[in-house]
Amino acid sequence: MRVTDLNKRAVMDVATATTVGRIDDVVVDPVSRQLVGFSLRKTPGKASWLAWDRLKALGVDAATVDTVEALTEGPDNDLPPALKRGKVIGGLVLTTGGLGLGNLVDVEFDADSGTVTGLVLQSGRTLPPDSLVGIGTYAMVVTHPTDSAG
Repeated sequence: MRVTDLNKRAVMDVATATTVGRIDDVVVDPVSRQLVGFSLRKTPGKASWLAWDRLKALGVDAATVDTVEALTEGPDNDLPPALKRGKVIGGLVLTTGGLGLGNLVDVEFDADSGTVTGLVLQSGRTLPPDSLVGIGTYAMVVTHPTDSAG
């Protein structure tokens, strides 16, 4: 699955069979290379954060939670910038050696575990997840590739 596929995806409360929000943005932890949560919009109150570990399932049509109480007002700790609002998607991918590889267009991940499986560049090249080093507002940093083709 790709992060950009999640834009505006409904989040459903399975206890009441109602929509409790729509996915607006995604936060990825570059250390664990995992999705850590989602920023939501159109929520019923101030709670607009859904941590990955509070998610029941992420399907092709909707994300589900056990109850609306799965949503919180925000993440508990300092996290890297959200991929869309932080302009990570569309932003520069820079190697630890200072080489610009182009712009990031998407992040691929496993919908069951939230594990990042690839970093998709504008050129069409997909970098392996273990190359991810850091995520910031200036660039996403990856390990310097041993093969500079692509």
